[in-house]
Amino acid sequence: MRYENTARYRHLRMNYLLKKFGDECLTCGSKERLEFHHIKPTGLNGNSRGMDKRMKDIEDNPDCYRLLCHTCHVNYHTFKLLYNMKLSEKNLYEWLSYIKRE
Repeated sequence: MRYENTARYRHLRMNYLLKKFGDECLTCGSKERLEFHHIKPTGLNGNSRGMDKRMKDIEDNPDCYRLLCHTCHVNYHTFKLLYNMKLSEKNLYEWLSYIKRE
């Protein structure tokens, strides 16, 4: 079995990416349940074999991803869907920061 296919390798690779992105939520600073939010849809998901492709895409295109905690990630997509607004990325992150304080 190749080392790249082991769970240990995936864990180390993910930890490397988390540290590279600051190891905290861009919006609220949380260090719990961190997820990579894609700015542009990629067609990739993090499930099973897709996780290796996603991690490679994050490494190759870091400007296309933001690190968010699960709550901020859900709120980001919920806000975008509920209001169906074409807000700038900056305005969406400001909104997330605001609701986190409430």
